[in-house]
Amino acid sequence: MWEAVAAAGRVEELLDWARERLPAQAQLYRSEGDRQRVVVIDPTAQASTLLLDAPEELLERPPHSWEFRPA
Repeated sequence: MWEAVAAAGRVEELLDWARERLPAQAQLYRSEGDRQRVVVIDPTAQASTLLLDAPEELLERPPHSWEFRPA
């Protein structure tokens, strides 16, 4: 899973940037409310690598990523 908080007013740009880089199996989500988050769930576990170079100007803070396995 990959998660980032978009800079103010930049969530659509961050979504577009991520969408262009993700494999077809990845699921892209956005939050509602004041603090706009973008979350990627990727069963191929490629998202963390593919999204390493997120443009700083689109982010409020550096992204976080975690690997999950089925339990």
